[in-house]
Amino acid sequence: MSYILPNEMVEWDLLIALYPFLTGLVAGAFIVSSLYYVFGFERFRRLSSLALIISIAFMIAAPLPLVAHLLQPSRAPEIFFTPNLTSPMSIFGYLWVTYLAVMLVEGYFMHRRYIANRANKATGLLKVFYRFMSLSKDTSDNSARRDLKVVRSLALLGLPLAAIFHGYVGFIFGSLKANAWWSTPQMSEIFLLSAIVSGVALVFLSYVIIATATKTEIDRDLLSYGGKVLAWFILMDSVVELVEVLYRAYLQAEDWSAISQVFFGQLFVPYVGLQFILGAAAPLLLLTSRRIRRSSFGMALASTLALIGTFVMRYTTVIGGQLISRTGQGFLTFTAPLFGQGSIFTALSTFGLPLFIVAFLTTVVPWEAKDTEVIAQ
Repeated sequence: MSYILPNEMVEWDLLIALYPFLTGLVAGAFIVSSLYYVFGFERFRRLSSLALIISIAFMIAAPLPLVAHLLQPSRAPEIFFTPNLTSPMSIFGYLWVTYLAVMLVEGYFMHRRYIANRANKATGLLKVFYRFMSLSKDTSDNSARRDLKVVRSLALLGLPLAAIFHGYVGFIFGSLKANAWWSTPQMSEIFLLSAIVSGVALVFLSYVIIATATKTEIDRDLLSYGGKVLAWFILMDSVVELVEVLYRAYLQAEDWSAISQVFFGQLFVPYVGLQFILGAAAPLLLLTSRRIRRSSFGMALASTLALIGTFVMRYTTVIGGQLISRTGQGFLTFTAPLFGQGSIFTALSTFGLPLFIVAFLTTVVPWEAKDTEVIAQ
């Protein structure tokens, strides 16, 4: 890492780039889980439980990159005890708690009947565990219908929370007028659209992996339909981002010269090569084929590429915006260390934690909605 002046360096490292990626997965996966309960997308019913589990797992881990980035992580709880309502970062703490509580309660009522049945049938420690989780032993159809109403209400409440939870990240960047790269009113929309892309991609990638590992029959029609949805969101996200770049290029503001040198200079490979070609054009090309969409490997590959493209978008936005010197007379460079604070190892470890939580939760409650025993009306 090098810098232009002694007090000028890349302060927001790889962990800060990982943070909006995790929050995007939270919002995107939650939107997928709500497509059936709120909008009646019957084809997504099977994935509603898995999508909510993924959203909860990544929500638990979402603050960790910020905490790990602090030189004194013990100060993190102060965000709750010293509120500043004029600060978006301060509001984040309360939004995180509220959103997590909504998802946990929704997840409980989505699986309440299953938990009650397990409490009645399990033996040993499992019986104690499920009895502890079961607040009600009522497994009747009427109770299941009441549970469904609660789930639908919380899913509806969670949708605007999902938009706010991730949209505020784009709002923070877009409102920084001193940084030419970030200062745009479209930043929130770009972040939110790419969040939906990453959420859909991760849900279908997880579906393929878990179904294959558990020898569960994969619904090929669901894969094909999900591939179409993923392709449309990739297309919309790419168009919005490209329009933003074309607008800047056409406007030719005084900051465009510096921005374009970063775009097509040291960030050319990640920005053009990884984000747009590998992370957008390649999965779009794959998903145009119905045979590939119905293929487990094809959907897994397209989803993985979309996830890579979304993360690189976060990286180029967070890191790229800091590479332009504040003096406007030069450019900084950034190389993530392999180990240590803000390193590749720390980022991978942080990303691995929610994956472990997903693996655990899918053994506690059913990941297929058909097994949650919620009766649709």
